[in-house]
Amino acid sequence: MTVSSPVAKKRSDYQTPDFLISHVDMVFHLDVVKTRVITTSQITRNGQHDRPLVLDGESIKLVSFRCVDFTAYCACRRVNKQHGLCG
Repeated sequence: MTVSSPVAKKRSDYQTPDFLISHVDMVFHLDVVKTRVITTSQITRNGQHDRPLVLDGESIKLVSFRCVDFTAYCACRRVNKQHGLCG
């Protein structure tokens, strides 16, 4: 993992998020060799737009991703596969 210097964030730089997360459930399976985390999130599009949901993470392996809204899933998969986040 790369350690970087803190960057100041100004209120004037704030942008309304494209998606809102209303609920998160996490289950942890701890093991000496690996830890597995199962996360269930309720995510809704914030407003009328067609921007995809972008998953961003470091030092993680996304094993699976399921979405009720097939259109959002396809957009997410297309964008994030470029970054190695969707299988």
